[in-house]
Amino acid sequence: MGKNTSLKQSFLILTNKTSLPLIQKYHKLFTATQNMGDTVVLYHLLGDNSNPNLEDVNTHIFDDEVLSSLNYFPLGFTLVPGSNHFPLLKFYLSHPHYDYYWCIEDDVEFSGDWKSFFEDFSSIDTDFISSHIRPIKKNRNGLGGLPWPIPTPLSHKSNGSGPLTPSTEFHVKL
Repeated sequence: MGKNTSLKQSFLILTNKTSLPLIQKYHKLFTATQNMGDTVVLYHLLGDNSNPNLEDVNTHIFDDEVLSSLNYFPLGFTLVPGSNHFPLLKFYLSHPHYDYYWCIEDDVEFSGDWKSFFEDFSSIDTDFISSHIRPIKKNRNGLGGLPWPIPTPLSHKSNGSGPLTPSTEFHVKL
């Protein structure tokens, strides 16, 4: 399959920070992907950071209500550990027109060319890519000691880390 340059993509930076390095990261990503899709900061509004002050930054704001307002079971009472995919789901529900949703955690650093990186994935036809995912081999209480919200057979449990995770519309809807 050849490269697909007609995909509608969103490049999402997940954060609760408003630092200069974050704004620089946004502008670097925006510049590299401006002909590929939309760059958006998924900003976690917390009590002590209620004024994000992110001028000239495309921002989608969410708060801890995201854990209870989407009618899914979170793995805990906070986004981390285990439920930091909820902001991506919330963004998808209000912006369902993208083919791919790239969710990039704010502590991800990349020294290469973002445009080349994303273009290299444009020919891959898959619904989910993660940098780290593995099956759980022992029957633990859950992720990070948190209880599983519903009874789940061990063979269906997995955990991982997705600091840079692309998902298709199909995967996000699951």
